Amino acid sequence: MNGQITVMKRLIIALFVSLLFTSCGVGTYSVAGGKSDDALVSVSVSQKITNPVLLEIDGAGYSTNAVFNSNFKKQRDIKKTARNAVTVASGKHEIKVLINGEVVFEKNVMLAPGEHRIIEL
Repeated sequence: MNGQITVMKRLIIALFVSLLFTSCGVGTYSVAGGKSDDALVSVSVSQKITNPVLLEIDGAGYSTNAVFNSNFKKQRDIKKTARNAVTVASGKHEIKVLINGEVVFEKNVMLAPGEHRIIEL
């Protein structure tokens, strides 16, 4: 009878071990992530401006608020700057900034995916 119990124990242990190895989540998994393909453009000014700034990108106009320089620091992620940003596709763009109808900035710029370009006036 002891021989049958030992064989039974071995059979149960072998069954348990085989289930353990076959039930592992071994396989191929795919995870996608990274930065957005879009870029952001913001305007920072040295003097407070009450009127919205017209940001013209490739001929399309966007009205946005400029961020006062004292609220913007290069090493920090300031919410005001991100809130007042315009989202554009990455690549080469012609950017103009107009304040009260006067062009104060005009330049062709290359924007990388995920970049946040801040135009300081």
